[in-house]
Amino acid sequence: GLDKFLTNPQDFLLLHQFYCENNSWPDNRTNLMEGACKSLLKEPNTSHSEAVDDRVNDHDLRRASDYLASIIMLSNITGISKDRNTATKDFPAIHEFKEDLFLMKIATGRRVYKSEENSRIEPKHRKIAEFMAARYLALRVREGLPLSRVMALMMGMDGGILPDLRSVYAWLVTMLSGM
Repeated sequence: GLDKFLTNPQDFLLLHQFYCENNSWPDNRTNLMEGACKSLLKEPNTSHSEAVDDRVNDHDLRRASDYLASIIMLSNITGISKDRNTATKDFPAIHEFKEDLFLMKIATGRRVYKSEENSRIEPKHRKIAEFMAARYLALRVREGLPLSRVMALMMGMDGGILPDLRSVYAWLVTMLSGM
């Protein structure tokens, strides 16, 4: 039942990473993406993890990472600048956003994002960023944000989902099913 994961090299790498972490195969694509995100948010450097892990819990780190992914996906920007001086239209400064700055900066240093020059980050994998954005939006809807507001962000003038957000929408529908 893993054939669908083997047609795309990126999916194959995620599948391999999942297996290495869990010593088992995922039951479905959602489990694969959850496992990949969890793995990519771990700090591989022991000295870095010792300095930060006592001040950051997994839930808050995940929320900050998902928040940044949702900003990138919904705004159709390339990434985020960790420094005000290198901010541009395509890389707005992380200081402009409302979530906890400390948590967001820690999230930008994890493997879910790749570092670019001038203190800028981009999502490492678009598929993972789409999943994380949908996970954040689903959380916000469960917290009381009207689904109509989320849909307004994702829809074009013709009333259809914007092409760049179709995967985010598909994940969002999956995550909110049965709500």
